[in-house]
Amino acid sequence: LCAEVFTASDNDEVWRRLSDDVVPLNITADHGRCGLLLRLEAKDNRRSEPVLLADVDQRATRMFQATDCFVYWKDEERKCNYGLNFAASGDAEKFMDCFA
Repeated sequence: LCAEVFTASDNDEVWRRLSDDVVPLNITADHGRCGLLLRLEAKDNRRSEPVLLADVDQRATRMFQATDCFVYWKDEERKCNYGLNFAASGDAEKFMDCFA
């Protein structure tokens, strides 16, 4: 899956771009005692650090789909929101299926 990565603070209604372009998104699952934890990592090949590195609790995190291609969630720990704008609606659906 590939997407543009965005963030917005709790008080901000404007999404700020974290990636200059569409970047690959890797999703890794960790089955722990408390359920399924998904690690989301988006990396821009031009940077050494990931554009996005987030651990998301599958059961506790609510994902929202604002449009066919844009999904977002709130990171309670970091007190911010993250958004992913996928190139195709099918990619957004595949991503949302991870949280169904």
